Amino acid sequence: MMLEQLETMLREARLVRYQWAQDTRDRGEARALAKRYYEGDHRVELSQQMKDMLRTQTGFRNNYCELIVDGLVNRLAVRGIGADNEAATQWADDLRAANRFDALQIDVHEATICDGDSYVLVSYDEESQQVKLTYEPAWDGVEGMIGVYDYAGAELDAAVKVWLEAKRTRVNVYYRDRVMKYAIESEPIDDEQEPVGTLQLLEEMPWQVGRVPVVHFKHKSRRKNRKRFGMSHLEQVISLQDALNRTLVSMIMTSELSAFGIRIAKGFPPPAKLSPGDWLVIGEDGLGKDDVADAYLLESAEIIPFMDGANFLIDQMGTITSTPLPGLSGGDTASGESLKERKESAVSQTERAQVRFGNAWEDCMDLAAAVHNTFTSGNAIADGVRWDARWKDARPRDGQLVREHAALMRDAGYEHEFLRIMGTVLDYDEAKIEVLLEEKREQEQSAIALLGGNLPGFENFNTGGVVNGTPDPSLN
Repeated sequence: MMLEQLETMLREARLVRYQWAQDTRDRGEARALAKRYYEGDHRVELSQQMKDMLRTQTGFRNNYCELIVDGLVNRLAVRGIGADNEAATQWADDLRAANRFDALQIDVHEATICDGDSYVLVSYDEESQQVKLTYEPAWDGVEGMIGVYDYAGAELDAAVKVWLEAKRTRVNVYYRDRVMKYAIESEPIDDEQEPVGTLQLLEEMPWQVGRVPVVHFKHKSRRKNRKRFGMSHLEQVISLQDALNRTLVSMIMTSELSAFGIRIAKGFPPPAKLSPGDWLVIGEDGLGKDDVADAYLLESAEIIPFMDGANFLIDQMGTITSTPLPGLSGGDTASGESLKERKESAVSQTERAQVRFGNAWEDCMDLAAAVHNTFTSGNAIADGVRWDARWKDARPRDGQLVREHAALMRDAGYEHEFLRIMGTVLDYDEAKIEVLLEEKREQEQSAIALLGGNLPGFENFNTGGVVNGTPDPSLN
């Protein structure tokens, strides 16, 4: 198998220990399961008879996994990545624009929260002569990136990228000083099985940067693997989602049986076309003493307990993930105080993710600067630059209170602070604020110039007390 071959190779380089292949395989299976649940592909175990009764071949899925992941992703938005000097900040802005950072960060955050891990590959594009940032999903048993850590779990010693081509599997191994490119020439079996075949070396390329060109994003590091890898936001939700789906099936079946009950005839063959609402008369002239006849509906269960159970499961999913979720019937079983606590917990959870992801984005900029300095001449980024990822505020704001506070700053003459406060509502970053202030300065200068053009002697102002080349003390 491919992973065992990689384990042998990495063990020879003293980078991994025994069981690395199996541990990697287990994580891949867990990630694949989380991805399927996020996309709504849940395990629904129904017999064919049950599917026929429910008139569905796929069962019923009420996908709260997507809501839980998106609820956290939607609260994470990098507004900028600055540096402690102006030249580096401008370079970072240009780099983000060239790599369409707005879409890149969504892909990275979504995958990291859903799968527990994702990666960004930092490379140099010779054609455009620019540093390139590429989102790489974590390995899911078929394709993706695999981080190889030192024993302490502090930093990457290598990274392995696996992807499928039309008739072969490609494998790149990134070290600090080189990139090894391999291929498995056998055609991939399908999109759900680990590639099978022998790794064949295609090329060895030098990598002069001296660092593994990959940055690892993790969600909630695991202690049991020395915090080398993250944990899916859905790990504790999947079993509850299964229970919710089963409850939904039971509730729908109960509803069906209430509307179209199972009829039981005792002691006689009922008419085949008997429909709800029809009367069935047995023995219009009376029954003999030995005659036994009866007809009734099989009593169905109450639907309310199932609805209460569904709301309980939804509430539990929201509680353990700090996500305010609506109840199945449109309400919410949680009290107002409980919802308030959950919203506060959601803010704290977002701020923790901002710290962890922010550090990773800062590492991306630092690595990108090293790649830029290695492969380009001139305009080098200074060594030791400190990067700072700036996030959209995680805490919801009362727009009216913010506007009132901002108005106080404006009336007091603090124009920059006024725009900064309003920017929390309008999503302005520092660059946008500077543009607005510069536009206002230009408008004021234009207005003064227009006004002064009609005033006699205006040209003598701002001349340093000099009129027609002669100092004029009256102007000093």
